[in-house]
Amino acid sequence: MSECEFIIRTMNKLGSRMSVLRMTIASTDDKEKQDLASQQLDQYNSDYRLAKKQFSKANCGDTWSRD
Repeated sequence: MSECEFIIRTMNKLGSRMSVLRMTIASTDDKEKQDLASQQLDQYNSDYRLAKKQFSKANCGDTWSRD
């Protein structure tokens, strides 16, 4: 597995987890669960941005399809 493939997989995994956390925040009335999910979402968001920077630095190119 190349560095670019690894970064893409990492970004995909983080994106999936972020989606689940957003759903958790939107669908629960439990403030404690919302706060915990929000904290995790903030961390995953930071990790995603870091991975995106690494993707760019590794000269992986622009492989994202835009609609």
